[in-house]
Amino acid sequence: MGIFQNIIYPEQFNFANVKVERRCQDDLRRLIEDSGYHEKLRSDYNARLKLLHAHPTNAHLVMTHWFEHLKQYNSLYSVRFKGADNLRILYTVKEGRVYLLCAFKEKSKEDYDRNIQIALNRARTFEEEKQQ
Repeated sequence: MGIFQNIIYPEQFNFANVKVERRCQDDLRRLIEDSGYHEKLRSDYNARLKLLHAHPTNAHLVMTHWFEHLKQYNSLYSVRFKGADNLRILYTVKEGRVYLLCAFKEKSKEDYDRNIQIALNRARTFEEEKQQ
């Protein structure tokens, strides 16, 4: 069974070109629900998903305050949610498809660095699985 699936939270999205890693989906649900402003975050997340669907390879150029290319990691990007929790979702783009890898609260550079490694490991696992 693949590690990526359709997005089912906060609502079902059957985008063929945007998938989420199972653990990332669980983390997103927890982070949004525990935020204290989950309705706004759900709405913001939905808007970002729709933009990723429409512009999978260049969302970071279309809405620069929502997305960031992590240049030191060639194919790694960040979805940004500014606010008290400073929520981030790390993703990669392969063959025109977006893969959401890891979600976390950014409180320090160490949080970012630790979650970049998680995202890279999940992307590597996905690549290995595809080759089998």
